[in-house]
Amino acid sequence: MGATSTKEEAKRSYDRISRYYDYLTGAFERKYAEMALECLSVSEGETVLEIGFGTGHCLKRIAQSVSLKGKAYGIDISTEMMKITKERLEKDYQR
Repeated sequence: MGATSTKEEAKRSYDRISRYYDYLTGAFERKYAEMALECLSVSEGETVLEIGFGTGHCLKRIAQSVSLKGKAYGIDISTEMMKITKERLEKDYQR
């Protein structure tokens, strides 16, 4: 995906790799996600919007940090990434 990709090309690309995204990015992306979450320092009761949440690992952590007193929102270009995140969050919060 180059700098000249259209929005629709980007969406198709992320939809295509969504089920493998965590395996493809692995520890590399996790390191930077941890750094970003630490810098963000989300607190209980805050409202946070994550843009481009991918498979939802950070969004899940943000939701845990804001607790029931806050709100965690996310948007992503990929419908398939949104499905994976929804499944992840529903599974974790149905316990």
